[in-house]
Amino acid sequence: MTAEAIVHAHMAPEREPFLIRTAADVDHFFDRAITLIRDRGRGPQLAQLSYMTGVGEDEFPAEEFYVGFDVERNLCALSYLGPQPHGKWFSFQTCDAPTDRAGTFQYAYWGTPSEFPADSGVPVENAKAAVVEFLTTGGARPTAVQWQPKPDPATAGAR
Repeated sequence: MTAEAIVHAHMAPEREPFLIRTAADVDHFFDRAITLIRDRGRGPQLAQLSYMTGVGEDEFPAEEFYVGFDVERNLCALSYLGPQPHGKWFSFQTCDAPTDRAGTFQYAYWGTPSEFPADSGVPVENAKAAVVEFLTTGGARPTAVQWQPKPDPATAGAR
């Protein structure tokens, strides 16, 4: 028997994960996250999405995928950590959105800052498509956006 494809999305201050099973769930999650951030007057926030496999107590996260919500600029930044391709990857901005931040940009995850490259913001619709792809491909790194490897701290300022 094949387990149901499901993504658990965690975002503070919510304690229970938002369960994503369909593309409609992705839309609902994004709407909820953006509204929560805007209503609470918070800066950029990060959600952790885990592709789940197994059933019940045997359920465990496989690959992990993060979505940063920058409501002010109407952009999302993505990061992916998984075995194929190996390592941590960040989305790469290819749109004409404002990139007035040099170096890195911080998103808060449960109050802890997490750094992303400043050029990792992508349009919200592209981020939604990437989450749908993450769900439907079994947690594979989405191809709906372009990716860049985790910057080398020694050369990150030289970009």
